[in-house]
Amino acid sequence: MLKLKQSRTAKQIDRDLHMELGEGPLRFGPVHVERPLRELLLENPQGVAGLNVFASLSVHWNRCSNCRKKSYTDAQIFRILRFTKFDERRALGLMKRADPRRFHLNAFDQQAQLKTKTLFPVPNLRTLEESPCFYMRPSRYDPRKTPTNVIIDNLIYVMETYASRDVEHEKGIAFIANMNNWTFDNFSTDYCFKFMQVLQGRSFPAKVNLFLIVNPPSWFDKIWNIMKSMLSTKFQRKVHMIPEDELPFFFKQGFEKYLPDEFIEGKADTAEIVDDFIQYRQALERATGKGPKRQILFQLFNRRATTVPKDVHGLSEKMRAETTFCQEESDTTEVTDEHSASSPPSRVEAQLQ
Repeated sequence: MLKLKQSRTAKQIDRDLHMELGEGPLRFGPVHVERPLRELLLENPQGVAGLNVFASLSVHWNRCSNCRKKSYTDAQIFRILRFTKFDERRALGLMKRADPRRFHLNAFDQQAQLKTKTLFPVPNLRTLEESPCFYMRPSRYDPRKTPTNVIIDNLIYVMETYASRDVEHEKGIAFIANMNNWTFDNFSTDYCFKFMQVLQGRSFPAKVNLFLIVNPPSWFDKIWNIMKSMLSTKFQRKVHMIPEDELPFFFKQGFEKYLPDEFIEGKADTAEIVDDFIQYRQALERATGKGPKRQILFQLFNRRATTVPKDVHGLSEKMRAETTFCQEESDTTEVTDEHSASSPPSRVEAQLQ
């Protein structure tokens, strides 16, 4: 949470960044400043019940000897809880699968990977449902040369730039995969499995609500059969394999202006998008104290104290009874259907033979 830097408002930071960077990088704004945890807790949609669940989850996590190996801040625990619709069981499962290090990724450490133009956000490109978008050129990733964790960090960092914003976290994010020039050398089951886990919100609190696989090769059905075993039935309905001339069915009129120029109708300079994104994020992270120095501090002090809001312990049973606990379905639910989202790579290797 921002402290010294928090005294500057989002508008002030926006103004300073505009003076420093100019119009281009500001496409990735506006600035989002973290809100205090206490404020988020008091405004949580579950009211008293939400506070109770947060307190219970925090205490449970910090009393578990195995769990304490992973260090989450209270703000991160609340973020996960909100993402799972205040379902304590689902939140606990996500905390066990997630890596808290990935809440602290920054544009300085990600710069080299971002410059490969493999995966990056696309400013101002919105779907018909107003979801923001990120783009990937899978042919630029070679699992034989680049460790899986590198591309997963890239993916989570980009998704987090959207998902961390209060205004965006409920909408979900759209993902466009441009399959031009993609070959089987760009695929591995380990990479695919971990990637699909992130897209479904099973290993980080962010979700994709539309997945467009554009211009897939004619033999992609073989890969799709493998991918399906890694996806829930619900998520499979969010996936569309299309030629690029069908993109207008998913975006607002005039979207071509913002579409990367690696598509025939795309007008936005791909290299410029990536350079502007790196400039903007690095300047923003310097301005808000979230650069490499903060990552070093996280690594040095990877322990957290159990801090539960005092208000929670004094809640009366009457107040608890009067509050309804939300049981809405979440994309992070444990999958129990025939297309399990947690199928390990070993189960699908045989399909490649």
